[in-house]
Amino acid sequence: MSSIIVILFFGGWLYLPFSIKLLSIMFLFVWIRATLPRYRYDQLMYLGWKVILPLSLGFTLLSISLFLIFI
Repeated sequence: MSSIIVILFFGGWLYLPFSIKLLSIMFLFVWIRATLPRYRYDQLMYLGWKVILPLSLGFTLLSISLFLIFI
């Protein structure tokens, strides 16, 4: 996954810059996984249904209303 990210978003096939970018993204993945809390399944379900879904619906309604106002 790190190599795909480097190829698609950071470009370049030269060996040394590719390796440096690859190792830095791999380090970033490990660092994020080690520092962020691990959620249980019920916490993820609560977060998805009670927090993220209403926020996304609200932002969708807001963007539709702004689009209709500024047509």
